[in-house]
Amino acid sequence: MPELLRAYLAILIQRLFTLHADLDCLALTFLLEPYKKLNDRKLSVRERSEKFAYEVSDEDFHKLATHVLNKEALYYTPEVDEMKESFVRALKMYGYNVKEIETGGGVR
Repeated sequence: MPELLRAYLAILIQRLFTLHADLDCLALTFLLEPYKKLNDRKLSVRERSEKFAYEVSDEDFHKLATHVLNKEALYYTPEVDEMKESFVRALKMYGYNVKEIETGGGVR
């Protein structure tokens, strides 16, 4: 799995799953490492997002990416759609088949 795609996925997870409770559900759904501490310090949403993007197996990466692309932002902004569309373009560049995604502008 290209490092670039994992980095982009981490950014989208951080942007769309803004609460630890959301990340807990994501961890449960994809059997990722649940919330824990690092050196007696709780991981931030950003750190957990990065951890999930890099922890998911290559086989499950596409499933997680599709799930994230279909997640609605808690606070919608047009920037979210642009980020999703950019990620879809990157996935396609690497040969991944991307199904329809829901955006504020409709299904694409």
